This record gives sequence, structure tokens and C-alpha cells, in this order.
Amino acid sequence: MNILLALSPILLLLIILIWRPLTLAAPFTLIYTMILGLFLRQNIIPPASKGLLLAMDISLIIFGAIFFLDMIKQTRFLSHLKEYLGEDKRVQAIILIWFAGSFIEGIAGFGTPAAIIAPLLVGLGFAPLLAVSLALIGNSTAVAFGALGTPIRIGLGGGNSEIVFFTALINLIVGIIVPLMILAVLVLSEKKPTWKYFREKVPFALFAGVCFTIPYFLFSFLGVEFPSVFGSLMGLIIIVSLVKKKVKHDLRVYLPYIILIILMVLGKFFLPTYSLNLGSGIIHNLNLFNPGGILIVSGIITYFIFHFKNIKEISHHALKIIPKPVMVIFSLVTLIQIMIVTGMIQTIGELFKGKLLYFLAPFVGGFGAFVSGSATLSNILFGSMLATSGSALILALHTVGAGAGNMIALMNIIAAEAIVKIEGQEKEILKRTIVPCLIYLTLAGILGVVIFLVSKLFV
Repeated sequence: MNILLALSPILLLLIILIWRPLTLAAPFTLIYTMILGLFLRQNIIPPASKGLLLAMDISLIIFGAIFFLDMIKQTRFLSHLKEYLGEDKRVQAIILIWFAGSFIEGIAGFGTPAAIIAPLLVGLGFAPLLAVSLALIGNSTAVAFGALGTPIRIGLGGGNSEIVFFTALINLIVGIIVPLMILAVLVLSEKKPTWKYFREKVPFALFAGVCFTIPYFLFSFLGVEFPSVFGSLMGLIIIVSLVKKKVKHDLRVYLPYIILIILMVLGKFFLPTYSLNLGSGIIHNLNLFNPGGILIVSGIITYFIFHFKNIKEISHHALKIIPKPVMVIFSLVTLIQIMIVTGMIQTIGELFKGKLLYFLAPFVGGFGAFVSGSATLSNILFGSMLATSGSALILALHTVGAGAGNMIALMNIIAAEAIVKIEGQEKEILKRTIVPCLIYLTLAGILGVVIFLVSKLFV
């Protein structure tokens, strides 16, 4: 297949995004890709079915997040949280995004951290646009082992110990700077950013990075399910013990989040998954565990704890927000599925060959996450291509890049926008997240080349 033809859907999407929001760019590009698929004599019904099922899964997460958070707003959780973290937005952002967000990523994944953390930041006084941008930047290192290791367990068919080791090692080193990037973007958003305002929290940001990535690396030896969950939890305990304040605790206010965490852990381990054959080689894994469902159940329990009277209004509010993001998610997922069955993805993969791939692999993973919205989908899209290299390091670099690509993942952006009640701000969000993402990918690529060259010395 001609390479320009294979790239044309992605190029068209990017071109339209220059002038129009994703809510218009995605459906228009899908129509073009469907026509292209029919021209190439492919059955587009199976990929469209896959897109619809995935859109339903993600829309449940969006509804659940809005429903749960609207319930939380009626408790005193936010006031307690602000009292505990203090008034310094720099500390609030790093603790919530880097530790709490990474913990949520480790349990649930699939855009859930931004969906939960961004509105929490808004509740603490952050501007919605900034809250989404910061939440996305922090949702990076943890993603490689997110959703209890799903990007490797499912995206790479389980992987092997070498892939897990290299993934954890690279993120151990590069991930340290993520809190620093959160701090930098936060400071630059101020009307009069000052070097002093940034500099005085640099040690705290770097220490926060180390507090997560070191246990993250150590827990990787136990398996893909553990690094993000227990690394972030241990880091949170360490960092909070240093900034803790004497506050009056009300366990009842914290119960909704305690219930949410317990149900997510139980659901992840005990709810089964079923495989559906949609035809044309497309399989959909129907997982009865959906973070959105857990959020709804947690919200209902919160309702009974606090005896709110406006549960119907909360439900209607959540339903009103869903249509636009669901349309975008359906368009993007279906577009990617058509590109797979027509061979476009495989053709694009031919561009990435040779030793330079050790540097480029993170960028391939990041690009996959950008267009698909998921590190798992990115690994599914390009992992099989890169697996032909026979290199665990390349697959690890791709997985690291796919995690970093969540900073700019279009589906995650549109879902988070919906939850904090803004729309059409994709370009503004990308302006704030693209540089941190590129820094992460570049450092990972350089580190990949260094590891490759060093390994050659011992062969």
C-alpha cells in the first residue's frame, strides 16, 4: 500500500484540527476513512462495532466520573482536602496529580485519573483548562503499568520479564522529572510567573519524583500489576508525612473515596472478561469491570450515606455531557480499527526500521496513544510490528512512550474536557502538554540508545 494513502487519515485529522475542534475533525475523518475502507474492499461493520463497544465502555466512565464527583461536591471532602494540603497550589498539584492520580491509574487506567483529578483541582480553585492540562501531564509514568498492568498484559500479550524490567528502569529515570514539569506548567500559567516561585519548590518536586519512581521500579519485580499501584501509594505515604498538617478529621467525609478504592480493587480481581468475535479478525474483550460502573455504585452508596435529595438532577446533568465525547471516541476508535483491517497501520510501521528504532520507539508509542487514547491500544496497534525486531528493549521503549503519549491523547483530552465543563479547547490543552510529552519521549529515546550501546559492550 502507498505510504501516503496509509497516512492520509491521520494527516487529515491533524490538518482539520488546525482550524476546527476535535468534535468536528474526528467524525469527518471517520467518514473519509470509511470511504477509503470501502474503496479497499474491506468490511467496515466489524471495526465500527468495535468502535461502538469501546465508546460505550468509555462513556460509562465519563458518566460515572461526573455522577460520582457531583455527589462528592455535596460533601465536605474538598474543604477537608484543601485544609490538609494547605493553600500552596504547587504542593496541591504535585500530591494530587503525581501520587493520587498515579494510584488511580494503577487501579483503573483508561483516562480515569484525569477524569477524577481534574475536577478535584477545579474544586480547589484551579482554572479548568489548567486543571485538565496538569492532570494529563501527570498521567504518564504510571500508565505503562496502569490498570493493573493492562498495557503489557493485554497490549503485548503478557510480555516477559525483560520488557517489564526495561520499562520500569526507563521510567525510574525519566519519570523523576514529571513533578518538575507539572510545577513548570503551573508556574508559567500565572499572570506574572517568577523564577523564585518556581525555584523554591524544585527540591520538593524532584523529591516527589524519587518517592514514586524508586518503589515503582522495585515493585516491578513482583509483576506488572504492582508498580503503579504500590509505588504511588508508598510515595504518597512518604510525601504526605512530610507536609502533613494538624487538621480535624471526619472519616464520614472520606468514606466515598475509601469505598471507591475498595470496590475498584475487588472489581478488578473478581469481575470476569468475555471475548466477542466481531468478524474480520477483530476481537472485543467485554470486561464486566468498568471503572465507570464502580464510580456509579460508589456514588449511590454516597447518596445513602449523606441522604442527598437531588440524585435525579445529578443523573440528568451527567447524561447531558456525554453525547459529544462519545461521538469523538467512537470516531477515533473506529478509524483506528479500519486502519488495522485495511493494512494501513502495518504500512506505516514499515517507516520504522533499523537501529534508529531504539530512539524512535518511544515516539511510535506516543503517537499510538495520541490517536487511540490508550497505551494498551497503542501497544496493540504497533506492538506486533515492533515485536518482529526481537528486542525486549524496543517493546519496553514503545510502552514507555505510549504512557507518555497519554499527556496528549485526544480521547483523554475530550473526556476530561467534558467532565470539567469546557469544550473545543483541545489546541490550548495540547499547547501546554506537547512540550512535556516531547521532553519525556526524547529522554526515553536517548536512554534507549544508551542502554542498547552499553549492552553491546557486554555481548
